[in-house]
Amino acid sequence: MSLKTLVVGVAAVCLSFSVSFAQEAGPSGERLCLNPKEVPDDSDSKFVATQFPAWSKVSPRIRPLLEAYLAKLFNGQGDAESAYKAWLAKYNEQGSSLFATLHTLASIRISYGAGQDDDALSMIVAIDAVKGDRIRAVLDPSRFEAWRSSGGRYATRNGGKDEAGEVKFNGHTTMGGSIHCGYDIQGYTKRGNPPSVQWNYRFKDSMADIDMDGHKPNWVGIPNPKHYSYRNSDVRFWFDKYLKKYGTPGFQVEKRKEKAYQRP
Repeated sequence: MSLKTLVVGVAAVCLSFSVSFAQEAGPSGERLCLNPKEVPDDSDSKFVATQFPAWSKVSPRIRPLLEAYLAKLFNGQGDAESAYKAWLAKYNEQGSSLFATLHTLASIRISYGAGQDDDALSMIVAIDAVKGDRIRAVLDPSRFEAWRSSGGRYATRNGGKDEAGEVKFNGHTTMGGSIHCGYDIQGYTKRGNPPSVQWNYRFKDSMADIDMDGHKPNWVGIPNPKHYSYRNSDVRFWFDKYLKKYGTPGFQVEKRKEKAYQRP
């Protein structure tokens, strides 16, 4: 078997397992985009997030965002603390996704230009949706554009060392990355030493699909099957790697004790 045949075969397996490509209407006709396959429940996970913070201990920067999201999710029924407990009890994967992603964004310093720096969490206005492998959030368009126009510069701590670079946002006509369907541009932090972060952004409503990649996309040009899977963006599957780079996100992870998990 030739190397080319092996690469093509591995890529086909990766893509058929976890993602699919589609075509959507763009400003100048059809364009190729990526449809990540969302796992509808938590039955696939061998790991469970534990020791989430009590509602009163949730970061004061995260709590307002989470409270507004939970009010929408539960149609305003009940108090915030009760909604929080019910949400975590039913959606373990969402809890780990939200806390890990927002903790990561708070750990990343970005430049708005003209000497104005802040963390990446400062761009988020509201949480629109939470999945086990990503969050969808409304960004402040002026802040996002200021960051992007100033070169997308960022800096973070990486296992006790500094990591700095530029997030280059590309559209559907640029090779590199796989822009998600429904969004206009995509950019990501360095992928050489994951976990990395990527933003897919839509101009008309300032919506961003934000997720983390726990694995490199390839090994010397050969697609990495772990990257092309739901587990690539489920922090519970590579939590030790997350802790080493970004520190504790406010919860712990352990192996499930149940043989077969069913959502409450």
